Amino acid sequence: MEGNSMLSMKLALRLQRAAQNLAYGEILKMELNVALNKARDEDFALGVQEVLMKPARTSRLGARPNPGFQKDVSEGLVDSYFEENKWASTIDLDIVENSLLPNRHFFQRFTDSVRVWINESSTPQPEVRDAVDLEIQDALRAEGIDLRNKTVTVPMARDCLSEKVRQERRDREFLRRASQLATDEKLRERYFDGLNAEVKKLEDDRAAFYELVNTNIQAIFEGAYLGRLSTIHAKSKEA
Repeated sequence: MEGNSMLSMKLALRLQRAAQNLAYGEILKMELNVALNKARDEDFALGVQEVLMKPARTSRLGARPNPGFQKDVSEGLVDSYFEENKWASTIDLDIVENSLLPNRHFFQRFTDSVRVWINESSTPQPEVRDAVDLEIQDALRAEGIDLRNKTVTVPMARDCLSEKVRQERRDREFLRRASQLATDEKLRERYFDGLNAEVKKLEDDRAAFYELVNTNIQAIFEGAYLGRLSTIHAKSKEA
């Protein structure tokens, strides 16, 4: 690892963590943006010159020596690679919004017909196309989507299924973190120390405390109000 770029390793870790709760299209956009920003830095040019063009260069111990990659990488520097790149918007990724992520869980959970229908994609296999009408209704009904409701469209079903999958990922991550917190004494100690520090800060600054409470109350009421308006609007369209 000493011969690798510390910046690239930190970027890869940040990308992996950020992608856990993103849709497929959002992940591609994020990776494209980071890649375009990365192509401008010195480590990238150095990596191409010293690693890709000289792949057999190794030290006496068999490890590749560090060709000069920077070792001190701040979080601020990592954040800068996630800033919007002006060229990213000029590239059409042909993404269907909220399309299902093609990972191993995607293929294990959904049949070919569901994937083709939900992502509005095509397939060269005629048997898959023929099976869509036969399989899709039962498969989506199992996910809580009833196509007998004629108001259900493909984008609506895709958004519903995408949010369901995303919520399941959030629930799994919450359980993982809760389990880790319950079993890791050091992590638990650090977590409660952080909570106590925040509470102490609010106790010492009553103005900040009331501002935080009022902001959260306002956000709750605004969310409820907008949700009610959305429900009324949806019912008015049905009528």
